[in-house]
Amino acid sequence: MARDIVKDIIFSIIVGVLSFGWFLIMLLIISFVTVSYLHFEIEKMIVASVIFGIGAMILSAVSKAKKYIKDLNNKKVS
Repeated sequence: MARDIVKDIIFSIIVGVLSFGWFLIMLLIISFVTVSYLHFEIEKMIVASVIFGIGAMILSAVSKAKKYIKDLNNKKVS
């Protein structure tokens, strides 16, 4: 049980990091393609990517916590 929790915490961190990277790459591609129409600053892109990554990490952690709460409740009933 403790090993699974540690795995899920590490997985949530990995999800956050990958989400940050993916979102930053998408913003950079959009910025390069629309260079004359949209003007993004790199600092704002990084901030937006950090927020997106943290949001994805929180959603992943909440879904895993719900799973553990559900499993815990099922063990109490049985």
